[in-house]
Amino acid sequence: MDNNLKEAINNILSKVSSEWTTNEKIRYIYIQIGKILNKDVSFFYTLFGFMGSYGYDYFELKEKMEQNYSVIQNDYKVICKSAVEVLKYALDQLNIESKILNTIAFNEFNFSDDFNKKISLHHYFLCVTGDNDKNYFLSIVPDLMNIQYNLETEHFAGFIGNKANENEKIYEGEEIKYDTLSREEIRKLDQKIGYLKKIDDNNYSNYDNDLIKLVNTSWKQLHLELLIQETPFYRNVFRFRTDDNYFIDLQKMNILDLSESELKNWVDYIKIVIKNTDLTDELLNKALLFSDLISEQTKLIHKCETDKERKNIRNKINMLLLQTGKLYLNKNSIYDCKSKKEECKTEYIKHKFELLFPYIMGCNNTDDEDYILPITSKFNGHAEAINFIDLILENLFPEISLENSKNIKNIDIVNNVSILKTRINKVTIFDKINLTYSIIFLIDNTYFYYFNPNDGEFKEINKNKLFDYATNYIIVSNKLKNKIFTIEDDEIMIKK
Repeated sequence: MDNNLKEAINNILSKVSSEWTTNEKIRYIYIQIGKILNKDVSFFYTLFGFMGSYGYDYFELKEKMEQNYSVIQNDYKVICKSAVEVLKYALDQLNIESKILNTIAFNEFNFSDDFNKKISLHHYFLCVTGDNDKNYFLSIVPDLMNIQYNLETEHFAGFIGNKANENEKIYEGEEIKYDTLSREEIRKLDQKIGYLKKIDDNNYSNYDNDLIKLVNTSWKQLHLELLIQETPFYRNVFRFRTDDNYFIDLQKMNILDLSESELKNWVDYIKIVIKNTDLTDELLNKALLFSDLISEQTKLIHKCETDKERKNIRNKINMLLLQTGKLYLNKNSIYDCKSKKEECKTEYIKHKFELLFPYIMGCNNTDDEDYILPITSKFNGHAEAINFIDLILENLFPEISLENSKNIKNIDIVNNVSILKTRINKVTIFDKINLTYSIIFLIDNTYFYYFNPNDGEFKEINKNKLFDYATNYIIVSNKLKNKIFTIEDDEIMIKK
């Protein structure tokens, strides 16, 4: 085993409490090992024939498939087999019994340069003996993203097999009687080992799924607010000049810090902005009514006796500004989720994606004084990052369905392929110079976006520039390759 990995495991082992039960020790090892490993995507992309000279050769692939985990280098890249070997090694040091199992089913890969060279790929997992001699199955690689984002795990002490036929044995060797642990039982283990932090005597922190819950429950409101912030009203209303020609930017200054005369100047300016924008008479009257309500609230600021009262007024003013901005929204940028028959249009998905995805993921922060890395930078590898992106997109676009997508042009709806992944297709690309992975998103095969999960760069790609990516990157998608070269052929024909 690589010395750095061995040292990391020994460090984990040194923090195992002798007072813990066997189940608690197993859980602790599972979580801590999951924090340092990452799935070796290059291994799989090589098997699928994408990586060329940048991937592994046949003998390196064979070596990585051997049970000897000594091939794991400093980057801690693993496949399921080497991952459970690391897990087993750590448990062996604690004298906890475990056994590596592999599935009966497998995928076979041939190499074009020599069809006698074959790779047979099974899935591997671990059977571990815990408290009261009960056996549990662990499959750590699918849980790496969950562990690294501090979420609930899904593959610890769970069911292994075909849920449609629970009597079907899926692994080689003798059948093992095994048990499962409930979510509540696992939560108690997590509280004991510190995966969930103790807040006080009776309370523990929750799993770090606040962002996911926020996206799931509040995406409509968040989307609406970002749309409003794009309106000409909202873009202009916070920057104004006072009677003495002093410039004020309320995006950098608190409303509560304005003097009474400055507040009056601001309200007057709001009315000017409203009157100079393109609204129907009905909407114009509503907007002016909102400005009157804002005026009433501003007159109360300097009469308040407490900070709490002033903050409540500020919140009311902010809400009135949003309500005013809502009058300027383009109806095409909003989708009625209650209408099952309404088509979910490409332009709607495009606009929503380019607004919400960079906002939630923390993209393009490089110009900020306090540079903040994107959320995806906290993951150890590309596989964990893209699994997290899938989770975010699932919660961000619940309105996309087969029913409202069946008449969309430029997409091919395929059975057993998520309609979400069909409409927002995510393709991995590999930088031949920096040797790093990034992502291209295809919105209905019509609009293209680049995202670097390491530094957070996010941008739209002109379709005519896609050929540059085919030149400088390895495209891990035959579909996108075909799309790129079709566009290039079309351009050549046009030029001729």
